[in-house]
Amino acid sequence: MESTHLTSKNLEDSFSCLYKVALNKDNVIGEISDFEKMHLEIKQNISLEYERYLISKGVKRDDLLLSNAIFTEKAYTANIVCHSSKYSIKFDFVEISDNKLVPVYISPTISLCRWHKIYLTCLSILLKQINDNVSDYGKIISKENGRIKVSQVRFSTYKKEAQSKLLIDIQTTAKFCLTKQCQICEYYTHCYNKAIELDHLSLLNKMVSKKL
Repeated sequence: MESTHLTSKNLEDSFSCLYKVALNKDNVIGEISDFEKMHLEIKQNISLEYERYLISKGVKRDDLLLSNAIFTEKAYTANIVCHSSKYSIKFDFVEISDNKLVPVYISPTISLCRWHKIYLTCLSILLKQINDNVSDYGKIISKENGRIKVSQVRFSTYKKEAQSKLLIDIQTTAKFCLTKQCQICEYYTHCYNKAIELDHLSLLNKMVSKKL
């Protein structure tokens, strides 16, 4: 996303709606939906539980992890933000495995989609820009049947898609269109009012949904 100062939110939102990223960039004020609040709460709870899991395994927290020249075995850092002139990316967790950095994404959903894996691969590419010693795999943490579930992601599988995602030009690619997912978005009211103002064809999708 060359024309946009990249943040974790923009990157994650880009997998569902590029127009939402454009609104974020333009500082349009939205109202976070109950669905989004629920996801944030679930993510926070899983993060706390996963951190307790790491501690129980003897893994120590080291918030200077990314600046270390020599890595300590069994260490992690959480909610760390990496800055550059082009991005400000927050990592849910970064761990050490075999003396390499392992980026970790906390998923609030039980089922893992392909975009989760591409997103994590994007994070690995950005992490490698500040520290070349990044593992060739990462972890997605979710919760299933009341228990923490750890899924490994091999970055080489999704590298090309991740590189393409990071190069997308939001200004020329983002298209306005209402979909069924819009109702759970913080910008739903903004976009719905815009669709009415434009008499946009995507309003027909909403009419059909109501009839059904």
